[in-house]
Amino acid sequence: MVNPQLLAYVREQHAAGLSQVEIIEQAHKAGWSDEDIAAAIEASQSNAPWAQGASSTAQPTNYKVPSYASTQRDASAKGIIGLVMRMGFAKTEQQANIVLIVFIMIISGTAAYLVWPKSTVPPVPPGSIVVPGPLPPQSQ
Repeated sequence: MVNPQLLAYVREQHAAGLSQVEIIEQAHKAGWSDEDIAAAIEASQSNAPWAQGASSTAQPTNYKVPSYASTQRDASAKGIIGLVMRMGFAKTEQQANIVLIVFIMIISGTAAYLVWPKSTVPPVPPGSIVVPGPLPPQSQ
């Protein structure tokens, strides 16, 4: 069922000359769901300027509303992304990518710590440190 308020909004924005992508972005900002937006756009296409005749600004009639949500991928995905998801470190592909980046940074830092020379100053043998006594008075 198409929401009449959203349908009226989509038709007004089409009449004002906004592109479909701009209308979708504004509807997302207003809090409408992908399903509601897709239904309103589909219902408004019969009266839309691009649905009447072919022109250089024609839009496809089977336009799918892009999703701005995180990419949801099945945990059975192949490769390292699927492995991270199956191990329970991430629920989405985007989270799995972040986990992998952090893991690589930790491994790189550890490797640099282990490989980097510890000190370039030779150790001081015990008893060779001279501790100065009290300072002499300053002459004026």
